[in-house]
Amino acid sequence: MAWIGLLVGTICFIELAGRLDLAGRLARVPAIGAKAISTIGSRGISDRWKERALLAYARRMFIDSWASFALLLLCVAPVVALTAVAALADPHAWQSVGSLAGLGVATVTAIVYISGRKRFARR
Repeated sequence: MAWIGLLVGTICFIELAGRLDLAGRLARVPAIGAKAISTIGSRGISDRWKERALLAYARRMFIDSWASFALLLLCVAPVVALTAVAALADPHAWQSVGSLAGLGVATVTAIVYISGRKRFARR
């Protein structure tokens, strides 16, 4: 039961992460950091404007970091919920899902599902 929950939870995680653009949100944080670093090194911007720009970048990074964390929790929720349901029948479900074999099954499931999804989406 735990393995079925892990398989379905992994597929739900992939679908949610794709639809909620988790990768895009995660990529914004370092991009904002790079903009902030280039602002600091710029000689054409006064210190007063650098302070304002860096404050705006810090706010944006803070918001995007917390939003990324919230989206990650939302994507992981199906895996946790299905494992909790499986734990009602099998007390070792949490250990199975968190084991090396469980992580391997989740990884292989994700690779197969994503490659199959891309292949069938083209048609």
